[in-house]
Amino acid sequence: MSPTLSEAVRQAKTAEWRFEDYLMFARRHWMTIALCSLLGWGAAAWWVSTIPNSYQTHTRVLIDRYGGEPIGFGETAPLAAARRDVEFLATEYQLITSRPVLDQVVHTLNLSGFPPFSRSSDPVTVLDDMVRVAPVRGTKLADLVVTSTNPTLAMRIANTVAEVYVRLNLERRQQQATGGAQWLRDEVTRTETQMKQAQEALQRFKEEHQMVSLEDRQNVIVQRLQELSSAATEAKTIRLKADAERAEVDRALAAGSPVESLPVVRQNARVLALEQQIAAKESELADRQKVYGEKHPAITQLQAELELLRQQRHDEASKIVEGARLESETAQAKARELQQALGEQEQLALELNRLKLGYENLNRQAQLSGDMYNSLSKRLKELEVVQSMQSNNVQIVNDAKLPDHPVAPHRVRIVLQGLFVGVALGVGLAFVRELMTTTIRMRRDLEELVNLPFLGHVVRVPGARSRGRQALFFAKQPDGLAAESLRAVRTTLEFLLPERPTQRVLITSSLPQEGKTTVSSNLAVSLQELGRRVVIIDADMRRPALYRAFQIPIEPGLSTYLQGQATFEEILQTPADAQGVTVISSGATPARPADLLASPQMVQLLERLGASFQYILVDTPPVLAVADATVLSRVVDSAILIVRANRTTRETLSGTHRVLSQSPLKFLATILNDVRPEYEYHYYRRGYGYYAKRPSAPSAAPPPGPSRG
Repeated sequence: MSPTLSEAVRQAKTAEWRFEDYLMFARRHWMTIALCSLLGWGAAAWWVSTIPNSYQTHTRVLIDRYGGEPIGFGETAPLAAARRDVEFLATEYQLITSRPVLDQVVHTLNLSGFPPFSRSSDPVTVLDDMVRVAPVRGTKLADLVVTSTNPTLAMRIANTVAEVYVRLNLERRQQQATGGAQWLRDEVTRTETQMKQAQEALQRFKEEHQMVSLEDRQNVIVQRLQELSSAATEAKTIRLKADAERAEVDRALAAGSPVESLPVVRQNARVLALEQQIAAKESELADRQKVYGEKHPAITQLQAELELLRQQRHDEASKIVEGARLESETAQAKARELQQALGEQEQLALELNRLKLGYENLNRQAQLSGDMYNSLSKRLKELEVVQSMQSNNVQIVNDAKLPDHPVAPHRVRIVLQGLFVGVALGVGLAFVRELMTTTIRMRRDLEELVNLPFLGHVVRVPGARSRGRQALFFAKQPDGLAAESLRAVRTTLEFLLPERPTQRVLITSSLPQEGKTTVSSNLAVSLQELGRRVVIIDADMRRPALYRAFQIPIEPGLSTYLQGQATFEEILQTPADAQGVTVISSGATPARPADLLASPQMVQLLERLGASFQYILVDTPPVLAVADATVLSRVVDSAILIVRANRTTRETLSGTHRVLSQSPLKFLATILNDVRPEYEYHYYRRGYGYYAKRPSAPSAAPPPGPSRG
C-alpha cells in the first residue's frame, strides 16, 4: 500500500539526509533528471527559434522646465523648485507617449499600411507598445527608446516621435502664453481693485477708533492691568487680616473679657509700657504699705497715681479696639475700590482685543490682496516676455541611429533557463518518486523500520540472480565485490552469534525472489573458506533451488529422509564446485511439507548434524508465503532475514518481523541483499574494489579458525 504524499513528506522531514544520501539520490534518478533537463533544453531551444530578432534605438531629448525664460522669473525656493521639477518631468514623459503624439507619428510615417500595424484595428496601441521613455538619471535628459523587429523602422519611429513631440510642445506653450496673458491681465485689474478697497477699509478703521499705535496702547493697558491686579491682591490680604483682628476683638468683648486682656491690646507698645509702670507702682505701693498705714499721704498718693495709670491703660485699650474697627472698615473700602478699578481695566482690555481682531482681519486682507496683486503682475510680465521670445523648452540632443545588432531575444540565457527549469522539474519528479517509494533501499531504511542487528550488504552481481552455476558467485568470483561484501557479512555474523558448539541458523525472507537461496548458498561457501564445517539444508520443499545452485541431484533429500525413504548418509552430498560444503537437497515435493518439518525426525536430523558440523544453515520458504519458516524457527537457535534492496516493501518487512518476533529464536538479524554499488553505496567500488584487486598467488588453504564447539 503506497503512502500518501503528506505522509511521505513527513517521513522525509524526520530523516536526516547526509551528503552521501544526496549523491545516491542523484545516481538513482539520473535518468529522470537527465530526461527532464533534455526536454527543458529542447523546449527552450525550439521556442527561442520561433522568436524574431528585436532591434532597439533611441533619440535623446532635453526637457527644461525653465527653457526660454529670463533669469529670475522662475522659482526661488530650492525644495519647492525640485519637487515641481520632478512632477513636471513625469508629466512630460507621459505626454511623449500620449495618443495625440503617437497618432501624428502614425499618419506622418503612414504606419497603417505596414505590419504589425496593418494587422491591428488600433495602430496607435501597437506603436505605444513599441515606444517607451527612459529618463537619464540625475539629468533633464530623456531617451525615446523604440523596439522593433525592423531596425530601419525603429530608427524612423524614434526620430519622428521626437520631432512631433517638440513641435506639439511648442504649439502648446504658445497657446498657453496667449490665453494665459489675457486671463492674467483681467485678474491683475480685479486684484488691484480689491487691494485698494482693503487698504481704504483698514485706514477708516484706524481713524474711527483713533488707533495711532495699537501695540503701544495695548502695552499700557496690560501694564495698568498688572498693577491693579497686584494692588487688589495686596488690599485683599490687608482686609482679611484687619477683619480677623476685628472679629477677634468682637468675640472677646461679647464674652465679657476685659479690654486690657485682648491680644491686640496686650501686643501694643504703649500698653506694654503702661503695664510696666503699673507693675512698678504696685510693687512700690506694697512696700510702702508695709511701713505706713492706709491713710498715710504717701500711700494715698501712690494709689491715686496707680489708678491714673490704670485709667490710661483702659483708655489706650479702647483706642486700640476702635482703631481695629476703623482699620477693618478702611481696608474693606480700599479693596472694593481696587476691585472696581480692576474690573474696569479688564473691560478696557477686552474691548482692545476686539478692536485688535478687527484690525488684524482688515490688515490681513490688505496684505493678501497686495501679495496676490504683486504675484499676478510678476507672472504677467514673465508670460509677456516668453510670448515675445517664442522659445521652446524641449530640444533634440541626439538623433536615433540605425541599430547594428539585435537586443532580444537572449537566446543563450533562455536556453540555459529552460535547462535549469528542466533540471528543477527532474529533481522534483525524482524527489516525489523517492518520497512515494515503499521499498527498503538502504541500511538506514532497514534499521529505522525494524530494530534488529544488521549483518551487512550483499552487492549485486549478474551471476547471483541466475538459477544456474553462476549463483555460486563466491566460488566462481572469489575476488569480486559480491564476495568481499559477503566476507564482511560472515565476519559480523560470527562476531554476533552466541557461543554454541553448533550454530543452527535459519535463513529466510519475506516473499519469494528476494535472494535467500543465493545468500545462504554463498554464505555456506564463505564459512567453509575459514575452515568451518558447514552443512546447508534446502527446507524449501515447495520450490527447491539449492540443488540447481550446487549442481547436485534433488533426490535423495530432506523429504525423502523425513519420510523414512533414505538414510542419513544417503542425503549428505558434496558438490563439485564447493568442496568442503555439505548439502542436503529438498527431495521430492511432499503433500504437506509443513507437517514433515514439524515431525520429530526433523529434530533428530538437526541433532545428528550438530554432532558433526559447526554451522547448520537451513534455507526455508518465505515467511509470509507459507508457515514452513515459522515451524522451523522452533527448532533452530538463530535466524537471518534476507531483505532485497528496492524489492522488499516496508509493509512486508514489518509483517515478517512481527511473525519472527513471536518465535522462540534467540538471535535474529538482517542482511540487505542485491545492493547496487553504482547507485546506493559508491564506496564499495573504492573499498571492496581496492581489496578485490589482489595480486595472483599460489592458493593456499587458510588455516582453520578457532572452533566454536
